[in-house]
Amino acid sequence: MVLVTPEKLPTVVREWLHQIDTDKNGCLTRQELKDALRTFNLRFKGLRARFAVKNADFNRNGVIDLNNEEEMKEIIAYVQKHWGKHMIAS
Repeated sequence: MVLVTPEKLPTVVREWLHQIDTDKNGCLTRQELKDALRTFNLRFKGLRARFAVKNADFNRNGVIDLNNEEEMKEIIAYVQKHWGKHMIAS
C-alpha cells in the first residue's frame, strides 16, 4: 500500500478494493478483507472485516459486489472512515 494524500484517498481505496479481490470474481469476501488488513498491522482483523462487509452489503449475500455502485460507495466510505488513516501520508 502506497501512502496517499487525503484528496486521492477515494480513488486509491477503489483501486485497492479491486486489488484485494484475489480470485477476481468481482466480489469481496470477509476473508479477502481480513487478509488485506494484515498490511495495516491492525488487531482484530476478522472482526473489522466482518463489520465492513455487514455495513456495505446491501443485498445481504455475504460479500461486497465490486460492480454494485451502491455497495462500492458504502465500502469506500467505510474504509476511509475506519482505515483511511493507515493509508494517508503524514
